[in-house]
Amino acid sequence: MAGHRCLWIRIGAGIIAVILGNACSGTATGGGEREACGTSDDCPESMFCSFEGGSCDPGVGVCSPRCEHTGVSQPTCGCDGNVYDSICEASSEGVAKGMDVCPTPPGLFPCGWLFCDPTVSYCLQELGDTGEVYIEDGYTCSDLPMPDACPYVDCTTMIVEGNGVTGTILTGQPV
Repeated sequence: MAGHRCLWIRIGAGIIAVILGNACSGTATGGGEREACGTSDDCPESMFCSFEGGSCDPGVGVCSPRCEHTGVSQPTCGCDGNVYDSICEASSEGVAKGMDVCPTPPGLFPCGWLFCDPTVSYCLQELGDTGEVYIEDGYTCSDLPMPDACPYVDCTTMIVEGNGVTGTILTGQPV
């Protein structure tokens, strides 16, 4: 990762690098050793630069493996402002998932970096032990109907309207 200077910051069990200038090397931890990056250009060809929690801030990512597109469709916002057919399709193109940087496709509502179809799904936002959204899989478009009783601690339900649709977000911490 020549060309960047890093400031290493410990957050919980992981370490991330903040790119400062012209020299950066080393690894970030948390879920295995991964190299710190500022953009996908800093990663090996088989990897892309992913950012924690759907952030699109350049300079604070880790190199993550690109995946093969599985054929499973789940519209996903990419940090480049484009909507992809899935997280996997975005990563295969070297683009990290991102929140609040894409226009919402017609007939869908935002669910973190995903977009859900309110006619068949609701948004499930799972919180970790600290009350923050799980980094990798904290958002899911879950199949309707919603559960009769909330299976989480401190459940909240929020109705979101916009884009001509009404969607539901269920937030809670797994028991």
